[in-house]
Formats: sequence, C-alpha cells, structure tokens
Amino acid sequence: MNRIFHARITWYTLFFLAILTLITVWAWWFKHVFTGIAGTALLILFIERTIHTTYTLTDDGFLLVYKGRFGGAQRIALREIDNVERMRSTNFGNFHLLDYITVCYGKGKMVSLIPEKEEEFVRCIKARMQSLKENS
Repeated sequence: MNRIFHARITWYTLFFLAILTLITVWAWWFKHVFTGIAGTALLILFIERTIHTTYTLTDDGFLLVYKGRFGGAQRIALREIDNVERMRSTNFGNFHLLDYITVCYGKGKMVSLIPEKEEEFVRCIKARMQSLKENS
C-alpha cells in the first residue's frame, strides 16, 4: 500500500504568503496592474505548491516527491538512498528556525523534505528500505 505524507506548512511559508498578499492587495488598490497580475499569479503558484506538496512511499520501492501541479515530481529509488536524517537549522540557544528531513541518495545527491509527521516518515522510510534489503 502506498503511504502518503503531506508537507508541513512552516511559519516562514505563512510569513511569505502574508507579505505577498499585502503587496498584491496594495498593487490592485493603487491600480498597478502589472504588479497586481504578477502578485496574483505568484500567490496562485505559491498556494498551489504549498497545499499539494506530498511525499509518497510506493509499494514498488520508490519515494515520490510531488511539488504540486506546476512543480513536477521527483522519483527516488529506495535502494539508492544512503541516509535519512532529521536535521535542524541554525540554533539560537534553545530556538531553531526549522526542523526538516534530509535524504541522501545516489552519488552526492540530496533532497530536503518537510513532512507533517517527521518521526513517522523517517520510521516508515527506514522500514521500507530494510524490507527491500531483506527481500533482495
């Protein structure tokens, strides 16, 4: 059975969305048509990507990173994955900006993921990697 994890919406995503919304409303209010059109298009693209980003672990041994309708998909074979690790951004005392998952695969390739349920995602991907090794 395929297992789907949705991307977590972070504080900086909401901050960027709020700023972009304010700029777009300001542009339309003061009749800056080109800025308004550009802001509206960026809002649509950004919201669509934020809502529809998913990470799917398939039965046939792949991790699909889907970045929305306009962002495309990335297909990573679980056999190629070398390391899956929970990471944190720069710490400021006990405060840090972001928790994320780093997946290292292939020859020096890496992708950073921000699933909603990080621990469950890491546990699930490691279990599937282990079952693929046992079956081969």
